[in-house]
Amino acid sequence: MSGLSLVKTASTEEERSGFWRLLSIYVVLGLACAYLSQWMPAAEGAKRVMTRIWGPILTDSYPTTGRDRITVMVIDDQDLAAYGEVWPVPLGFHERRLRELLNYQPRAVFFDIIFLDDRKDPDLAGFIDAACAARVAGVPVFVGSFGSAGLTASRTERAMLDRRVEVAGRQLPCIEAAYLNLRIDGYDQSVWEYDLDVPATGGAGARPFPSPAARLYQLDHVLAPAVAAEPMALVWGTASDPRNLEWLNSDVRPGGPGAPCSASWHWTRLSPIGKPSDPLCPYQQQLPVRTLKRVHGLDEDGLADAIRGKYVIYGTHLQSNADVILSPYHGRIPGPFLHAMALDNLLSFDGAPKTGGDFGQPWWGLASLFTVLAVLVISAVIAAKLAFDLPERVRKRVARRLAGWQPGSSRYDNAWQAGMGQLALAFKHGIERLAPHLLLATIYAVVILALVGVSYYWFALGPLVWIEFVLFPIGMEFLHLGDRFDAALKEAMAYLRRARSAVLAAGHAPADSDDEPMQA
Repeated sequence: MSGLSLVKTASTEEERSGFWRLLSIYVVLGLACAYLSQWMPAAEGAKRVMTRIWGPILTDSYPTTGRDRITVMVIDDQDLAAYGEVWPVPLGFHERRLRELLNYQPRAVFFDIIFLDDRKDPDLAGFIDAACAARVAGVPVFVGSFGSAGLTASRTERAMLDRRVEVAGRQLPCIEAAYLNLRIDGYDQSVWEYDLDVPATGGAGARPFPSPAARLYQLDHVLAPAVAAEPMALVWGTASDPRNLEWLNSDVRPGGPGAPCSASWHWTRLSPIGKPSDPLCPYQQQLPVRTLKRVHGLDEDGLADAIRGKYVIYGTHLQSNADVILSPYHGRIPGPFLHAMALDNLLSFDGAPKTGGDFGQPWWGLASLFTVLAVLVISAVIAAKLAFDLPERVRKRVARRLAGWQPGSSRYDNAWQAGMGQLALAFKHGIERLAPHLLLATIYAVVILALVGVSYYWFALGPLVWIEFVLFPIGMEFLHLGDRFDAALKEAMAYLRRARSAVLAAGHAPADSDDEPMQA
């Protein structure tokens, strides 16, 4: 007993014309609301709340392809205490950590640190020498830069970027710049998107500035210019690397032992009662810098497994240096995980990450095409329900099926049997009333899940897109916008028909005259 078979039973011209009229109304209203919602703060805020609730359903099955190739190494306050340093540390500290990392042959190292100061650091030459040795060993080194924002590079940064070394007969830079740009959402302050090519401040025609994720990905892969030019819709993985809990539960983490976060997302987080209150652990493997001192408990093989062949993103997580971001699912996490998650998306989706966008931005974009498809499909379901009165048809069909079941109509020997008979009668009436709603809810669920799959796997759209454009038409039905518009349209047409009839009747009436006929 499907909704389609019920629609086929409708044979009256009025029902069919009503379906097409309601379909047109809901499509027009749905597209108009989808276009206008991007300027409605309440709609944008609700979209993000819904995505944070339901988005992990898809990200829980996010592949671990990229996670297994990335390690995030952070300097925290206990690292400074372990090494007897204060922030900012001298460049000699970073030089020594870089040389220690080279012992395990990582694929590349990105220093998520900005060298803005023109300070005289006697260790500058040593740090550059270590980077040159890394380049010769086949380990490219990158440092963060705000050159894309038009800031003049410091003498320290210029010295790092100007040094060259000969590798296989070619002069290559010892250190390259990876340009930073944080896209903080204006509604919930989370990071939903990432610029692969950071927009240039020079306007049209200016060269793009590759981001850290783009720099690292292009070491071994080709990144299409069209992909790099568009902001990437970040898909935040929620199944944390299991090794994270090993050190987060150890006595060397800040605050001592204990589980400060959950290893993965569970369905219990959707429950309003008894859901976990702790945040999710970061997705990629996280190591404090002091692991290189062998005080963490990782042996030589453990360190080699965590670093060899991996993209190492080296940054900070200090109370005095708040390099943190707000992830939609993880909450506040160290800033280096932003670049790690962007690189993870590129690796997991083979250089074709998910994209974002709004309806009409641009009109020929994938988000616009999916909006039209989603609004059309769901509007057809809503129009069929209203025009063919599907709930009443289902109720009548269920009532006919249950007509032979007549609980409560027989004589009973005692009060217990009479009570059970009344309960059975109430159950029968409940089935008759609930069956239409259950069937329609099932139809809606199947349609929505199909559209989510189409948007995510076929159109390659991020979660913010499908949350809004799949659920918005159903919200319109909840507000009865289409019903009210249809009723108003019917009243307007009836009024015009009455007005036309009145005008035509007045035109055919005999003309009145006050003159009496003359007597002969």
